[in-house]
This record gives sequence, structure tokens and C-alpha cells, in this order.
Amino acid sequence: MSIRLLVPLLLTFAICYGKKSTPPQIANPLKEEYYARRAQQKERTSHKRKLMTELSIEELEQRKNKLLATNKIMAFEHIEYMLGHSDDLDLLKQLRLERADLCFDLGHLAKAEEFYREYLTLYPGSDKTEYVNYKTLLCCFYETLEPDRDQTKTREALQTAQTYLEQPTNTQYLKEVKSIRRQCYNKLFESEVNVFEYYLNNNKFTAAEQRLAHIKDEFKTSISNIEVKTLRLECALAEKQNDIEKAQKLQEQIATHALPLINKDQQLAIGHKRRYSAMF
Repeated sequence: MSIRLLVPLLLTFAICYGKKSTPPQIANPLKEEYYARRAQQKERTSHKRKLMTELSIEELEQRKNKLLATNKIMAFEHIEYMLGHSDDLDLLKQLRLERADLCFDLGHLAKAEEFYREYLTLYPGSDKTEYVNYKTLLCCFYETLEPDRDQTKTREALQTAQTYLEQPTNTQYLKEVKSIRRQCYNKLFESEVNVFEYYLNNNKFTAAEQRLAHIKDEFKTSISNIEVKTLRLECALAEKQNDIEKAQKLQEQIATHALPLINKDQQLAIGHKRRYSAMF
């Protein structure tokens, strides 16, 4: 075969068999939607980054006020940024309180307490002092543990409540603070009783007696019906020590002290019943 005839055959072969066939492209709506969302997210992130770095303090303040109602975490980030870049003293004072309130709303109680106390230190004469003292107390109280666990935070909450009540100008949250103080006393009392019962059950009578004396002195003015409650503990101690005569005398004293309480409860119940009947 001549070269003149072979060249066209080789060209034909190259054209027919050398070109790779490509499969048709099938559209994938899920993939397209994914990349569209990625592009939107990237655009939003870039926009937020610009807000934090390029906008003025006034513009950041406007953005932060909108975020307070929709995205507290982003609002907190704006506040943190503004605190580091603003020199407006009034604005800084406002932002510090807003930061503490945001931490409280988000459940970061330890951090909120830290920010509230910082505010009180920086602005002792603020018109928000009573409010901040109350919120500080709430932070402490919500962090208290059960009576069988460490009561450090309960004592701290009790001290904070006492500080609030010592100020005669504090009246707005008076009822709530007194309730918290009463609950703190009750929790501390239960904790001390748990310690007493531990000594009692392990036959450590000297330690139990010392703990009982401490309970009587510590809670003599803060726990209602403390006489009856401590008499019962003393009676349990006498029974554990097999001092039957002392236990019987203590039971008689308990009955004597408890009778007025029973009569008082009965009178209250009758009064409630009469008021209830008068409604119909």
C-alpha cells in the first residue's frame, strides 16, 4: 500500500477512535443548593466581620440594639468589641451593664456575677445600684447547691442578701430578697443537721453534741420553731446514747412547745375555711 493511501486511513482512525466521549452532565439540585448556601453564609460572615471592624461605634450600637432581640450571642460579641474601642464614658457604663445582663440571660451565672460586681465597683453611685445588687444576689442564689453538698455559695448569697437589706433605700426587691435569705438559712440549717446526723449514726457523740450546740447558737434567730427542731435532735441523741430518762423528758418538752404551734395551725386553717365559705 502506498504512503499516499495510508495517510488518509491514519487520519480517519485518529478522528474516530482517538476522541474520548464524555458522559452528559446531569444537574444535581442538592449540590447546587449546598454551594448556594455556602456562598450566602460566606457573604453574611464577611458582612458581620465588616460590622465589627469597619463600622463606627454609632453604627455598631444600632446593630447591637437590633441583635439584643434576635441574637444575644452576637449582641454580646458587639458589646465586647465596643468596650475595647469606645472612649465614651456614658456608653461604656451602659455597655458594662448590658454585658452582665446578657450573661445572666444566657445562663452564664458566674460570669454575670463577676460583671455585676465589677459594675458596682466602677459605679458605686449609679442609679442602677439596687438593681445590680439584686441581680448579683440572684446569680449567687442560683448557683447554690443541695444541703448535702458544699454550702460556700449559699453563705455568699446570704451575705449578699444581708448587704442589700442593710441599705434602707433598697425597697424595690425587698420581698424577694427576704425570701431568698430565708431559703438560704433553711438550706444551711439542713446542711448542719446532715452533719449532726452523720456523727450520730457513726456513734461520734461528742462531735454530735458540739454540732448541736453550734446549730442552737447559729440559727436561734433565723429559723422558725428552732426550739422544737433542736429538741428533736437532742432527743434523737439521747435515744442513741440509751439515756431513756432524758429522752422522755425531752419528748415532754417537745409536746409542750409543739402544742401552741398545732393550735396556731388549726386557727389558721379555720380562718382560711371561713374566708373560703364566705365566698359562696
